[in-house]
Parts: sequence; structure tokens; C-alpha cells
Amino acid sequence: MATSHENWREQLGLTGRRPSEFFSSHEEIDRDDDPPPQAHVMRRAWVDMGLDGILCFDGIPVVYFKEVEEIDDDEARELQRKLWNQGIAPLLLLITPWHVHVYSGLALPAKEGEPVSGKKRLVDTIDRVSDALELRDLARSVEFGDFFKKHADSFNPKHRVDRHLLSNLDAARGKLQAEGELKESVVHALLGRIVFTCYLIDREIVNEEYLGSVTGWEAKRLLDLLEGRPARDARDSLYELFAQLRDDFNGDLFEGALEAEKLLIEEPHIDIIRRFLRGDDLVRGQMSLGFWAYDFSVIPIETISGIYELFLGAEDEDARRKSGAYYTPRFLAEVVIDLALLGWKTFLDKRFLDPACGSGIFLVGIFNRLAEEWRRKNRKAENDERAASLIQGLRTTFPWVFWGFHGKYNRII
Repeated sequence: MATSHENWREQLGLTGRRPSEFFSSHEEIDRDDDPPPQAHVMRRAWVDMGLDGILCFDGIPVVYFKEVEEIDDDEARELQRKLWNQGIAPLLLLITPWHVHVYSGLALPAKEGEPVSGKKRLVDTIDRVSDALELRDLARSVEFGDFFKKHADSFNPKHRVDRHLLSNLDAARGKLQAEGELKESVVHALLGRIVFTCYLIDREIVNEEYLGSVTGWEAKRLLDLLEGRPARDARDSLYELFAQLRDDFNGDLFEGALEAEKLLIEEPHIDIIRRFLRGDDLVRGQMSLGFWAYDFSVIPIETISGIYELFLGAEDEDARRKSGAYYTPRFLAEVVIDLALLGWKTFLDKRFLDPACGSGIFLVGIFNRLAEEWRRKNRKAENDERAASLIQGLRTTFPWVFWGFHGKYNRII
């Protein structure tokens, strides 16, 4: 009888699979001789989710495996939420001594207290004894796409994290423009700052102490600055934060006449921002009851490229159509990079140019690989040394991009 955690690999037909197809330990991802192309995201997922295996096809992570003694609904809900936010592997298998529970990474995550098994999140439950043949064929069924065809309702690409976020941002953009006389450029700058600030907070670059010292208001999340306060006070705190972030991070995302812009923001605008940060479905006008689905500590930073291209198209659809500037999903960009750099052993002595650079997603993907190689070759480096070396690497590897910091193309950064 299948009661041991040790034989799940055999049951799934994985015992003969080795890196770079199947990874059974964190060390196999972190190896120096032949690291997987997406080692940085795989390592992050392994640590954040406490994984016990990752199955890749053509270098792309497809299935995450995690052993558990039993299915805890709270734990499963959080794991599926991280799976969805990361937007990398479409499948998570939670393996108990008696069953294998299969979860989708393309199904919207459950709200707090909502069963994780609902709304197509739980794709299948396989008995490790009576369904042994089905379990044996699972990996091959996934590899050839039969599994996704059979359970197509659980893998709707419209529910993928980047598409869902972009859809709600687009709805927020439309509602903000409909209120008052805000120019498109102001709306886009405001939403861009909000998303980037969410990244800074969720990745703990900006913490509770920072928010309190800047605004004088106790806040763990950006939403906390806006909730339970008069709209004018909430607006003032938001723009105080933007001004301080501009000074501390020296980024053009926070440039502009912030004081003049602040005077244009009124209560209806603050309410729309509150609703977006609460996680309300602005497309359908549905309330979320406080559920914020997005975790920007997990969502790949490349998603910002989609936001840039969404706003670019909104500002000038004809120009976008003529230039061919359309959103390239992260997974597709990674496939293109894999093909272009097939057989390469090092990135540190190369220079890269993307003449059609729109949002920079291809260059970001290459930089991730460059940074991963540098990290493996300098494992004992301190953070300051790492930052200085990677900045220098950017200057020599992507010289055209650094020229763009002060030129007309600075928005690609």
C-alpha cells in the first residue's frame, strides 16, 4: 500500500528523470555546472512554498510538488495563492500518504475562509492506491497537453495573474479618467506609482516604520494610508509618500509636478484607488469584501512591462499599432530568450541589444540570468558588493539602456 512519502516519485514515473528535467532538491537548482535557465524563479518558489520537487519541460517549470501529512485548507489556500501570483508553473501537486491533490495556477485564488477546492482551483484528487495507473500517466499527460485539455475550465488564460492585474488596472484607469479632468498621462503616472509602491512594500524594501515616518500614519500596506480617513487626508499622505520615494529612489516614475497633480485628486479618485487596492473586481463592479489577491513579493517584476504597454496603447492606439508595441507575456519572452541563447555557457562577458525594446521585458529576462550567474560565481559577496557589481554589469552589458536613462527612451527602464 502506498503509505510512504518516499515512493511518490516512483508512482509518478519520475525516478528516471534528472536535472534539467526533474529537480528533487534545492541544491540541484543551485548547481554551478549546468543551472536551469529559470533558476532564479525556481529557487524562489522552492523556498517560498517549501517544495519537494519541480518538473520542467524544455527548461520551463510546469509542475511543483510538495509533500504534506494531510491537506490543511488554510495551507493549501496560501500555496495556491502563491502559485497563482508567481504565474510560472501551472500545476501544484500536494502529496499526502494516500492522495495527490492537483491545483491550478491559472485559477483565481480563494478569499480568506473560502474553500480552496472551489472555482476550479482543485483540478483533481487522485487516490494513490486505487488510481495508481492514472497517477503513473499524469506526468506524460501533462507533458503532451492532454491533462490541460481534459480540465480546460481550470486553466483559463484570462485568469492568469498578469492578465487579471492588467484588466483591473485598465478598469481603474477608465474610472479615474471618467471622474473630473484628469489627463491620461496623470492617471497612468498615478497608477504606475501605486503598483511600484506595492512592489516596494511587499518586497520589504519599504516597511511599516518607513511608511509611518513619512506619513505620520500607522500602515503596513498602501491601502492602510487610505482607509478610514477623509479623502483629503488620504490623498495628502499618498503624495507625501510619493515625494519621499522620489527622493530616496531617484526614479523618473515619481517625477513630475506632484504638488500640482495632488490638487487634481478628489474624493472619487481616492475611492477608486481604495477599491483597486482592496481587490474589488473593477471590471464587473463586484466587491471583494477586503480580499487583495495580489502578492507583489511573488509577482515577477516583468509584469510591469505589461502595465507600460497597456498605458502606451491607451495613450496612442494608432502609434502602438504602427510600431507593433504589444504586451509580450513573461513566459513567451522566456521561450524566445531560451531559443536565442541556446548553448550559451556564460552571460557575463557579453553585450546585448534589443532594437525593438518596448517595455524591456527581454532585457529584464536576460539580466535575471546574468545576475543568477554572477550570484553563483560570487556566493560569499555582501549585498553592497553584489549591488555595485550588478550595476556595473548593466552598464557594460546593456549600454544602450543606460544611455536611455537620460534620453527619450527612459520609460523602458
